[in-house]
Amino acid sequence: MTTKADRGYLAPEAQLPTVITKADLLTMIQSPNAVERTTAARLVLQKQLLDVTVAKALLGQLKVETKLYAKIEICQTLQHGDSAVIKLMLPLLGQIGSNQLHSWSQCVPSKKKSYPLPRDIIARTLARTEPVMLSVMVDFLDQQATVLQARELIDAIGFKCFYTPALANDAQLTAIYQSLMLQLGNNILTWKFTTLLSAFKTDLALAKLAKLKQIDNATIQAEINRSEILIRQGRSK
Repeated sequence: MTTKADRGYLAPEAQLPTVITKADLLTMIQSPNAVERTTAARLVLQKQLLDVTVAKALLGQLKVETKLYAKIEICQTLQHGDSAVIKLMLPLLGQIGSNQLHSWSQCVPSKKKSYPLPRDIIARTLARTEPVMLSVMVDFLDQQATVLQARELIDAIGFKCFYTPALANDAQLTAIYQSLMLQLGNNILTWKFTTLLSAFKTDLALAKLAKLKQIDNATIQAEINRSEILIRQGRSK
């Protein structure tokens, strides 16, 4: 029978080494023992050792990590990264795991008023970074992102803007839209963009939704309706 320890579980109150070198941490990150990998990720955060070298090691392990709690701990550490760490994470969007949406049959409108949690593990981690990191994400969206990367990144951006309303302004939305406008059409990226618009309680967001109503796709239209409702409800508060 598989135990929580087999999956890398380490209790929040667990005693951690008080003295450890960076070299030892880098070794622990790749330990064959899942609890040691979890311990290493927690120590990185606790001792504020998350630099580019350590982030590369954590991301390298995340690519091959199979144990739930070790994955969670690695992501919780990475989400505290500075802009240099975030820039290492962005190219990995859509490349780790298989939890991303790939077909229309998977695109089901949410019945909740909350913003959907990103499915991609890197997007989910980016969504929980400091608000100031949004500009790094939007720059990547504009200058470097492939269609696949953009499709996952807008989940993170939308989540961040939804739960940090100060970020959800027209200047931000304009920058995001200009980065995506050539790719918008009858595709999953557009469906996700309509969800992102629900984070922006502005006339500009409603105007973008109105423009998208010309797309002949029932799944996109259902999401447009949902976003319009959320925007109007948000504006009435």
